[in-house]
Amino acid sequence: MSVDLACNYASLILYDDKQDIKADKLVALTKAAGVTVPAYVAQLYVDTLAKKKMETLLTVSSAPVASSAPVTATATTTTTAPD
Repeated sequence: MSVDLACNYASLILYDDKQDIKADKLVALTKAAGVTVPAYVAQLYVDTLAKKKMETLLTVSSAPVASSAPVTATATTTTTAPD
């Protein structure tokens, strides 16, 4: 498991448990999962989450944006029979 994924899961676990998301808690949770996360990486996650509410991150829609140009797919295959 990557460090980023481990920090994401640990953040979600802490949020779901209604605990403050702190670097030491992220490091402890990821360590329990067998992933070594440097303290500075955990702190980067904490700083990022401090700027945005977790509720906002979880409810943001990722709906596709309409394209101004129509997308067409044309595939041409040419096969030749062996002689």
